[in-house]
Order: sequence, then structure tokens, then C-alpha cells
Amino acid sequence: MEKIIDQDKENVSSKYLIISLMSLLTLRKVKMLEAKRKELRNDIYKVYNHSKNE
Repeated sequence: MEKIIDQDKENVSSKYLIISLMSLLTLRKVKMLEAKRKELRNDIYKVYNHSKNE
């Protein structure tokens, strides 16, 4: 179970970083990418909070 949580952390964190960089480099799609980045940031908090509860 911990391996799956660790994989989820890495996967979500890497997506968060990529989308954050893209939002900095792409001006015309900033709003869409910001929404996706916020969604992924919320996913990160869920994964970390879930792992703390175990």
C-alpha cells in the first residue's frame, strides 16, 4: 500500500511541476493551466493527508 502511495506522490508531484512550468511559459493558456495546477495541488494534499493518516 505504501508503494502505491509513494508512486502516486511522485506522479502527482511531477505533473504539478510540469504544469507549473508550462503555465509560466505559455501566456495564452495560463487560465486553463492554472485551473489544472490547482486541481493537481489539491490531489497532492489528499495523497499526503492520506499517507499521514495511515
